[in-house]
Amino acid sequence: MTYGFGAIARHYTLGRQTGGFRYSIPGVGMLSIESLASMTELKAEFASGQKVMADLEAKQTNLQDTLLRISGAIQIARRRQ
Repeated sequence: MTYGFGAIARHYTLGRQTGGFRYSIPGVGMLSIESLASMTELKAEFASGQKVMADLEAKQTNLQDTLLRISGAIQIARRRQ
């Protein structure tokens, strides 16, 4: 479940004991501004990693298809000999 900044901003509280603003995110709890920024960075890195993984899986599939075609061509060439 993701929440935009507007949803987070509606649930903010000032944490005097902690010395800064803290945000209450439904289903997550209280987060400091630093934690919120860190979470945003982590989510961005995770999304980037997922894209790289998808690209690598597509390359792997293409390579497997190419190797299968080459293998078939080798078998045909052997039969013709």
